[in-house]
Amino acid sequence: MIAKNWAKFSNRYAEFYHWLSTTNLGIFFIAAFFLLFNQAVEFFILSDLGYNYQDLCWWDCLRYRSIVENGYNPILDLEPKLQNLNLVFFPVLPLLAKLFNSLINLGTTMSLILVSKIFFLLTIFTFVKFCQTYSNKISPWIASFVITFSPYQIYANTGYTEVIFLFLTCLAFIFLKQNRYIASGIAAAFLSATRPSGIFFLSSYLARFKEFLKSTTEKKIEIILGFLLVPLGLASFMFFLYLKTGDALASSHVQDLVWHRVLQHNPFQVISNGLSNYSTQSLEASLPLVYLAATSLIALIISLILLRQKRYELAFFSLSSTLFYLSFGLLSMPRFVWWQAPIVLVIAEISSHKKLQFFILPIFFLSSALVEIFWINKEAFLV
Repeated sequence: MIAKNWAKFSNRYAEFYHWLSTTNLGIFFIAAFFLLFNQAVEFFILSDLGYNYQDLCWWDCLRYRSIVENGYNPILDLEPKLQNLNLVFFPVLPLLAKLFNSLINLGTTMSLILVSKIFFLLTIFTFVKFCQTYSNKISPWIASFVITFSPYQIYANTGYTEVIFLFLTCLAFIFLKQNRYIASGIAAAFLSATRPSGIFFLSSYLARFKEFLKSTTEKKIEIILGFLLVPLGLASFMFFLYLKTGDALASSHVQDLVWHRVLQHNPFQVISNGLSNYSTQSLEASLPLVYLAATSLIALIISLILLRQKRYELAFFSLSSTLFYLSFGLLSMPRFVWWQAPIVLVIAEISSHKKLQFFILPIFFLSSALVEIFWINKEAFLV
């Protein structure tokens, strides 16, 4: 009797697990579970340190807040430390926060934070679907854990664009894999209006050149239209900047003014210089640079692995995005690496190995909490 009941229970458990792992509603429940787990950890950290949710809005979040409250400032020669020097920041997040605040009226800061958290849930769900589309090695549980407790999950819990960027990237890749080129192009258009590297989704379309040649005339037109939609978001923002300031490249010029970031460096030399800093500077001064350079090198290695695996549309996107940001220097490279869908996909595949997951996943969990503590205490190391 006991054996029979146990077999019945096991079968029902297997059916339930299969339902959770394969249906959209089941995957959404998994995503919601991990988000609630993440929020509970964050609430504990905030409470223990004596902070509240508004304290999560720091650094670039303050610039996004200024856009929501006062719009883009057309003056290019302000004191760089002023928060209203905000032309460098792309419009998707502030537009969503402004809309959300008009509906709920919780204030600008909380609107930015809540928009990020809402998209965090959508991103977990979409990343799982992205993993299922491009890999058969990753369970929804591992995929959800990797994205929810990535070492840089803090960017999904405050007013930053990273979580929206990953959501749109996953969406664009899923549609591309399904040969829904117009839908993919629309998602990528919003992607290029979220961060400048969204424009590199063009390279993923180019990776499908062989399919283009084999396609019917009707499908070729669809592919071309999808391709042309990708830069529409960036072009629209540049046109807006031209109307606002008379300079379509104002965003780039503000980066040069405030952070001295100019597209002029050799990416490989940037990595080499960062890794060699330990021999020319003190440990305290060199360690962050070595870490940033090592993170960038790992991103390039993963891109090359994707290339070797002939996953060209993923490889081209990550390789071009990583090299682009390295051309400005090492500043903020973890943001530009840890929120690239193809990079996180490979990390999730590695984490799926049974011999590795009990080593990697606890490290992820602890490092995500550590980085959040750094963030709340306004310490820039590793952030």
